Amino acid sequence: MSRVAQLAVAAAVYAIDRPYSYRVPEDMPLAAGMRVLVPFGHGNRRTEGVVLSVQEGDAAGLKAVEQMLDDASILTGGQLRLAAFMKERYFCTFYDAVKAILPAGLWFDEKRTLMLVSGAQDKLPPGMANSGAARLVQLLTDLGGSAPERTLRQQFESPQAFDAAVQALRKRRLLRADASLTQKASEKTIKVAALAVSAEEAEQFAAKKQFSAPLQAALLRLLCTVGAGPCRELCELTGASMQTVSRLAKLGLIETYEQEQLRSPKREDVPPAGLLTLNAEQQIAFDGLNRQMTQEKPGAALLYGVTGSGKTSVYLALIRSALDAGRSAMLLVPEIALTPQLLHKMTAHFGKTVAVLHSSLRVGERYDEWRRIARGEARVVVGTRSAVFAPLQNPGLLILDEEQEHTYKSENAPRYHAREIALYRGAKERALVLFGSATPSIETMYLAKTGVYSLYTLKTRYNGRALPDARIIDMKQELRAGNDLDLSRELEEGIRDAILDKKQSILFLNRRGNSRYLVCMDCGDVPPAVQRPSDVPLLRPPSDVPLLRLCHACARTLRKMRRGDEGHRQRHAEGRAGAEGAVPRHGGSAHGRRYRARRRRT
Repeated sequence: MSRVAQLAVAAAVYAIDRPYSYRVPEDMPLAAGMRVLVPFGHGNRRTEGVVLSVQEGDAAGLKAVEQMLDDASILTGGQLRLAAFMKERYFCTFYDAVKAILPAGLWFDEKRTLMLVSGAQDKLPPGMANSGAARLVQLLTDLGGSAPERTLRQQFESPQAFDAAVQALRKRRLLRADASLTQKASEKTIKVAALAVSAEEAEQFAAKKQFSAPLQAALLRLLCTVGAGPCRELCELTGASMQTVSRLAKLGLIETYEQEQLRSPKREDVPPAGLLTLNAEQQIAFDGLNRQMTQEKPGAALLYGVTGSGKTSVYLALIRSALDAGRSAMLLVPEIALTPQLLHKMTAHFGKTVAVLHSSLRVGERYDEWRRIARGEARVVVGTRSAVFAPLQNPGLLILDEEQEHTYKSENAPRYHAREIALYRGAKERALVLFGSATPSIETMYLAKTGVYSLYTLKTRYNGRALPDARIIDMKQELRAGNDLDLSRELEEGIRDAILDKKQSILFLNRRGNSRYLVCMDCGDVPPAVQRPSDVPLLRPPSDVPLLRLCHACARTLRKMRRGDEGHRQRHAEGRAGAEGAVPRHGGSAHGRRYRARRRRT
């Protein structure tokens, strides 16, 4: 019996994405969670694969695994099961799910080199003399018979033409390709020097060389003080060079070795924070959530608190409780811009045990932070959507702050939602999933109200600060009063008063662009398209079709506007709208201003 590996293959599209069986060579120490190179398809194209399992079986007629890409498993059993869940949930391939789970630094860049076989120029058929294949042969001949694929591709007018030329030559066995894989990020090391003799012997040697070799003496005296240090820094401090270091190493006075250096994001020196104090409301929420976190199946909870109620303080207290219990924690935020301030606060409370993960980090920095988490050196993770895949050991708490934000949903394949991934991990790893928001999503609030999630509420702001005064202005009434601007009269007056008081104002707009739909300023009704569902918006046609509204889906015009329960009535007269007719609602754009100006002129 031979060993047979079940693999998820990168070249397999979704329609044929399934485990493929490969024979494992006898001398290959293959294990689940490792990546390999395998031949795939009729052309035996080399592609990457992830090992799902290795077991004894009949390997007759199976292709063999060609090469191991990892020395050890980079995916745990839990991560493999998570990838399988994502494949079924988000209709992606297994390999796409794995790519989302692992940091970019762990993936490989393929560099292909094309090489002509001996005598390829003479073996080319006469009928291909003026083809792209002949051009490719000539280019390779001029370059010595081989060249990187990327360089050759730039010499063709289109990728299709280049691919056709390569295919024609390979079909006649006149061209072969050699591919090499390099990992995008690897461990960074620095050269370190340390004394190989006692400090007394080093001092004696330095005294002898005080005048004949002052740089050697200075370097030895510095090492007597610090013990060991990076060679580069030692040379900068003493004025010595690497030749000086090599000379002392040959004399046996110092020893040099390579030491790993983690590429961590730049952080400010933060003084340790004092004891965290919770008010009565926060303490009640913390006690309830802490009890839930210690249960066998913690489930999920919603912390619903008004802005400024101190939800972050509850988060910090819960993270501290999880760490004291020997577990780890994660705190996700919707935007990268929120991470510096939060990282500063987290570092003040938990020190170097905090790691940060988001897409703005360099590839090497993200790779090293991921490794710190996987090794258990970092037990608290702060990050954005992608940090939900962080390889935390024994997680006890998963927090999604501002859980209603749409940025928690990925816009690229696989289109996962961090909230769903957190719930899956929480159920599998017995961790509490905590959602926090002052404006929770409808589905989260519904699940909390119906008892599926636990609900904890913070109704007052921290230190008793008053809530801001909020008012809703009916813009239909503003239009009837003769105000056709996008600002209400009350808002305009408030901005003017702020300017006079030398204060600032901020206007938040929910979207950019022009009008998306028509709305009746009399009844507030949005008209449906003719013979189409009401969710299809209507667009204003070009100016040569006056006062007709065009459906962008069926290209039919609409002359009638619905008026609630009063039925349909004519909203547009022959060529001109009534004074109370439907008008587009614009978002304050230049197009909207031009449209209103034309309407006033007519």
